[in-house]
Amino acid sequence: MYNNLILLCRNHHKEIDELTETYTEELLRYIKTNHENWVQTTIKNAIHDSKKDAPKFLSRITSGKELLNIVANSHGYRTDYDEVENEEDAEYIGSIFQSLVDYGDIYGMVETYDRVKMGFQLNQLLKEIEEKGYFLFGEKNREKISFKTGDDDQWNIATIVIKRKDNSEIITVDLS
Repeated sequence: MYNNLILLCRNHHKEIDELTETYTEELLRYIKTNHENWVQTTIKNAIHDSKKDAPKFLSRITSGKELLNIVANSHGYRTDYDEVENEEDAEYIGSIFQSLVDYGDIYGMVETYDRVKMGFQLNQLLKEIEEKGYFLFGEKNREKISFKTGDDDQWNIATIVIKRKDNSEIITVDLS
């Protein structure tokens, strides 16, 4: 960055050169600083807005260990699923979500041996889900939670989504 450089169009360059008493060095530095701050703020806001509007992609969960890592020690859960068509599907999907919350809640209270077994059980659950025609997607994020008291805190939030295999929202990527 050049402290003594200001880029101007031909018309403004001529105006500043001719009106040296109006456009003092102090005023030009002030204009330059304001413009640089405006550019910096505009770019920062554009980056923030583009992140906010970016589509959200979740990875398909293919192992019980991976699923356990998502729900383990989570403070909150964000869930979604395809529209259910019958009571049986509603019961099934609801029970999956409840089981995952239960696994997440007890994770910190069990020994390592039991955690390995939990991962195995979740692996079996994932196979069952796929046999029934669904895929499970998810992620864990740390999110800032604001309270009415004005306090802020970072919490682990698990996102779990169950979609039918034929759902058009699912994008398959071949990495080979």
